[in-house]
Amino acid sequence: MPLRNNALNVVGENHKESGARRNLEMEFCQEKSGSPNYWKENEFPDGGADDDDGADLMELRAAHGVALLIKVFEGLCDRANEVGAIPAVDPTAGAEVTAFVTKNLDTFNQTRQRIKNSWQPTRTDVVNNAVQAVYDRIDHVLDTYKKIMEKAVVKSQIAMQLQATQLLAKARADVTGLLPDVLASVGASASDTADTLAQRMRTQRSAFMGFGAAMSKLKGVWKIGDGHIDDLITGAAKVQNRTANFVTKDDFNNEFNTWRALNHK
Repeated sequence: MPLRNNALNVVGENHKESGARRNLEMEFCQEKSGSPNYWKENEFPDGGADDDDGADLMELRAAHGVALLIKVFEGLCDRANEVGAIPAVDPTAGAEVTAFVTKNLDTFNQTRQRIKNSWQPTRTDVVNNAVQAVYDRIDHVLDTYKKIMEKAVVKSQIAMQLQATQLLAKARADVTGLLPDVLASVGASASDTADTLAQRMRTQRSAFMGFGAAMSKLKGVWKIGDGHIDDLITGAAKVQNRTANFVTKDDFNNEFNTWRALNHK
């Protein structure tokens, strides 16, 4: 589905991909849609009024992000448990710890920062407190790990590095233990896992975005995560919208790349 002129185009994206070429996308979208209006995911106004809350409800965004963060942290801890269990006399121990820090931990930190930057305090204190507690706990765990590892590296003690990595792995339960407060803050089922909550929050966010698009009289391009487009196109978000033009990331990229090849050689 191509971009339409004189319409509200709700378009899927990979946030990192689009973020790296945002200005060029804006130029392309203005040419194709006939409007200078271009909104990133959290910028589109609910109902089309400038003083309205955004159509991507921040409470849902905050809970969605922290659920994803807990899930990714659990994966990091599982890997830390594997590395920390390597005997210090094993000749591969040092290389495994180094790989954990430079690959697994570095990737996690990039994800943590991206998610952390995606939300801001909401109007609901109980959500703010529950979400912030997770960030604070993970920050404390990682700061502690960094300090121990710095000492271990200076002393060239592989055994200390392995012990520190084991301690990081054990922090999994502490962080997962904060999930019930997050669940309660957004009225989710107490039996939800971090993965289930992330899926539930994504679908609810998709629904709010769909309602926001349906209520709006604005024209232009609104870029949102492609998963939300999938929810809206397949009906998973259960929103009927006959006015907006929904465009998948792949369809947008095909059109954008053709335009860029012709206009920006």
